[in-house]
Amino acid sequence: MSNIRSRSLELTWHGPFTWSESYQVAEAQLAGLYVLAVPYGAAFVTYYLGETGKTIAERLMSHESMYRSGEFSLRDWDAFRVGVDRLLKPSFYRKYSPEQRSQFKANMDHWRPIVEAEIKLHRIFLLPIPSWSGKEHRALRMRLEQALGEDIAKGYPPDIPSILVGPQEYQRGQHDSWHRATLAPCELLVGVPVEVLF
Repeated sequence: MSNIRSRSLELTWHGPFTWSESYQVAEAQLAGLYVLAVPYGAAFVTYYLGETGKTIAERLMSHESMYRSGEFSLRDWDAFRVGVDRLLKPSFYRKYSPEQRSQFKANMDHWRPIVEAEIKLHRIFLLPIPSWSGKEHRALRMRLEQALGEDIAKGYPPDIPSILVGPQEYQRGQHDSWHRATLAPCELLVGVPVEVLF
């Protein structure tokens, strides 16, 4: 990345959307970052933060499919609201064995209403970055994802478990330039900063 000069971005959050709404909006047809959030009072708290060089809609469709197939964790959100993190099913993301998949399918009558309730609960926020699509900008998206995730984690409400997942640790090289993202305020998303250095 040493050949990329320092740059400044101005970005805007879009949302909240339901899963089905998120596929239809113009901003989801771009690359960028996205948040899966759950209700917290009159706002939402980040549950998952991700990045994609494809369209955000494509990535979200993949996530929804993984929820429905049992690859992602499922939580007791009533317990979460009173400060308890209780997993109903662990995540098998990227390590889902054929046996685990078969077991989930065999118990689909039990899991289907839980999966549907989880999908219905989520709200999605989009942070499109049109100029950063493709593999060549993945490191920059990952750096922004990590920095944003660190700031969101610091601003997590103290009365609920910190369950943020998604940001991958990315080590900035000593010759990499610093970048600055200015984010339009998003009052509905708890703890998101208005400026990120990455």
